[in-house]
Amino acid sequence: MNTDILTTELFGNLRTTKFHIPAKRKDTIIRKRLNDLLEKCLQAKVTLVNAPAGYGKSTSVAMWGHQCKHRLCWLSIDEKDRQVATFLKNVLGALLKIDAVLVKGMDPFFMSSNFDTHLFLSKLINNVEQFKEDIVLVLDDYHIIDITEINSVMKLLTSTLPDNFHLIITSRRDIGLGVSKLRVNRQLVEITKEDLAFTKEEIAFFFKNNGKITIDSYELEFIEKKTEGWIVSIQLLALSGQRLKENALTKKIELSEKYLTEYIVEEILENLDESTRKFVYASSLLYKFNSEIMNYILSISEGKEYLKELNKANLFLIGLDYENNWYRYHHLFGKLLKNEFLKENPSEAAMFFKRAAKWYFDNGDIENAINYAFESGDNELINHLIEESMLPLILNGELSLLFSWFERITMDKISSCMVKVWLAWIYIFSEQMDMTSIDNHLNEISKELQEKPEQAIKYPTIHIHILAIKGFIASHLGDTITGIDYCTQALREFPDSELFLRGTIAYNIVVSHYIECNIHKASKFYDIAIYDSLKGKSLYGAITSIFYKGQNEMAGGKFHLAEKTYNGALSLVQEFNAQNFGFNAYNYVGLGRLYYLWNRIEKAEEYLKKGVDLGLAGGETMSSLYGLMYLSQVYGAKKEKNKAFHTIKKANELGSALSIPIRKLEVDAIEADLFLRLNEPTKIKDWAAPYLKINQHIFNVLTEIQATVLVRFLIRSNDYKNASEILSWLGENQLKRERFGMYAETLLLNSINLYKQGKREKAISIFVESVRYVQKEGVIQMFIRELPMVTVFLDAIKENTAYTDVFNFMISHINNSKTLGKRIHNKFNLSNRELDVLLLLEEKHSNREIAELLFISIGTVKRHVHNIFDKMNVRDRNEAIEKSKSVVL
Repeated sequence: MNTDILTTELFGNLRTTKFHIPAKRKDTIIRKRLNDLLEKCLQAKVTLVNAPAGYGKSTSVAMWGHQCKHRLCWLSIDEKDRQVATFLKNVLGALLKIDAVLVKGMDPFFMSSNFDTHLFLSKLINNVEQFKEDIVLVLDDYHIIDITEINSVMKLLTSTLPDNFHLIITSRRDIGLGVSKLRVNRQLVEITKEDLAFTKEEIAFFFKNNGKITIDSYELEFIEKKTEGWIVSIQLLALSGQRLKENALTKKIELSEKYLTEYIVEEILENLDESTRKFVYASSLLYKFNSEIMNYILSISEGKEYLKELNKANLFLIGLDYENNWYRYHHLFGKLLKNEFLKENPSEAAMFFKRAAKWYFDNGDIENAINYAFESGDNELINHLIEESMLPLILNGELSLLFSWFERITMDKISSCMVKVWLAWIYIFSEQMDMTSIDNHLNEISKELQEKPEQAIKYPTIHIHILAIKGFIASHLGDTITGIDYCTQALREFPDSELFLRGTIAYNIVVSHYIECNIHKASKFYDIAIYDSLKGKSLYGAITSIFYKGQNEMAGGKFHLAEKTYNGALSLVQEFNAQNFGFNAYNYVGLGRLYYLWNRIEKAEEYLKKGVDLGLAGGETMSSLYGLMYLSQVYGAKKEKNKAFHTIKKANELGSALSIPIRKLEVDAIEADLFLRLNEPTKIKDWAAPYLKINQHIFNVLTEIQATVLVRFLIRSNDYKNASEILSWLGENQLKRERFGMYAETLLLNSINLYKQGKREKAISIFVESVRYVQKEGVIQMFIRELPMVTVFLDAIKENTAYTDVFNFMISHINNSKTLGKRIHNKFNLSNRELDVLLLLEEKHSNREIAELLFISIGTVKRHVHNIFDKMNVRDRNEAIEKSKSVVL
């Protein structure tokens, strides 16, 4: 089995005992009729084994599973599986026991608090379908997680199960999976308590085989009637041995937990010596236990011997691994014991819970440690363990686990101000709380620190944490200047040992300067953000910082350097075996944007789609948002209108979920640009309306992309004066901030604006300048977008030897440009404007759309079309398009 494709971050800390089929028991009898029923599972998609506690559901399925000839895996469900992501992670852990191929590529879904169920199930089903062989997955004790969220996932799964994937689900009660459709389609096998209940013959055999007792027909009738074949009560009776003959049948058997508890105490525990009884009670507090943890809890050294004796006595002990190192009790038996012990000895139980928490923490199992700390009720221990665990779990991206802890404790029970600060960091990283609420949370902490000065002494850097988080909040709310000031001050004060947080703070400074379009200032913090993040074991922090580094390099006109930056990041991710982690999306999104600007459209689409998929699967909202924005531009360039607007709609939905106003403005501007590009005049006017009153104030609110889109709209609307004002302000700011890559597009739009005003010579000169800004970097998409006007400029310079380099660059880089080729090799004596119209006819534009694109009236378009038909000697558009294809470049 090739486990190299898996990452230890995902599967390394799973409790492997959950995935073992319960071991064969000596007291188990072969029940052929049940085995025959279970064998039918391969004829159906789902098999439900549904009966109350103690009917032998797990045992029956396990006994069949041991003799099953098919590829079978097992998941023993417990309370910790009540979160969707945890449950699905453990489903993968079970499937891993069959073959690693079944979980290939599933890692990224678990790297963040956000989780895309649909994508997860789609990938899982695809893996199973490709596996070919029949697979049986047993979900044991499903009733423990029978909640709406899990059921929704299971409904999706059961409705799309491939033919080779079969589920066996055991549960104590009816579960909300909505299986009526499966039942109608004969894709459901149902095994109920009536099927599981022991028959008289099986009861008699069980007593003879295990209790060495032969019972007569009267006793058999009595037991069968009173127990209704309930194996757990039958088993309890058999355990009492000879006493059954003396008095057990003279009692009226009450089938209730109260009776069973009394029965357990009277008939089983009282027959144990005191030390063994204490061992049984203490071990019942734990979901699972081994000799080591029991030795620690009870301060003994004979744990192995106790377990050996209990196992030999068949005291409802279930082995969880093949080596019989770990055990648990039968759920009902263990529950009754635990409740009895908590009622009779609460203080001793609390002490045992505390010791269990410390044992698990010392052995690296943070989750179990804190769960038992909660059971103990020791608030000081809970606070201590959470405080010690916060940073490691944040570094591993286990935010959902942290949130689950904070749901179990009220704020007044958190004694540590530092824990409250870490909670604020979690909210920042997960983006699951609005920034104003986080700020209020910080203000409460500051107030508490004034009332408890000893906390400030205990945590000397806590005020720096608060300052840094307030910097994040300010930047997210659009006040990047304040955000930069706070984070810069925090960075100066944070000790060098706090590498992860130094890298995180430097990252926010980088992003803030990026939003401010200030390349020079951002570059000062790249190395700190990347270096400290890596040294602080945060690959996530390093990769996100590298993404903005590449974006700034592009903005500065260093496109080939940006490509080198992103490829270097891909190599770094590969070195850490993290190719499928959500944060790797940033690298693909960055490269995808580069390929778009280089007009390598197909490759741009490939990389951006991969980036979006990785980001969504890994809960990386920001990278997914950028990817969807750039991907919509790719579809716009390809004139795929439906895809473009569908993609930007998804970006809008994602952007609305973020509490970052600047991101929503960017998405709206990209959408407006698509309205322009794909001829939606009414919608672009609606977007532009708030900006149409051009005054000095507008320059304080416009972002770079908003300004660029607005200029295009103004030129199309023949408002050249206001377009000139914005272009002048935009160009001045771009030069001031060394954004030469973006300045090239501003120059191009300026040249078009000037040409429309009749300033031909100046327009041509500025056009040449715009090309030379990006000529060495091969950036061409901006020119292809403005192809009709670009061809006019190239016509004007083609004979001028001073511009030969510009002319040759454009000719060589615009792939098979129909218009340029025809401009140079015109067989039909068409005018320049007629050639522009012909190009747009070939792109299937209507007369109205051509008028919008060329800034002319519909009547003028019709006249040009008539002239084209006449000169080319054709009757309609289709003939004209076909004939134009004969023109050889």
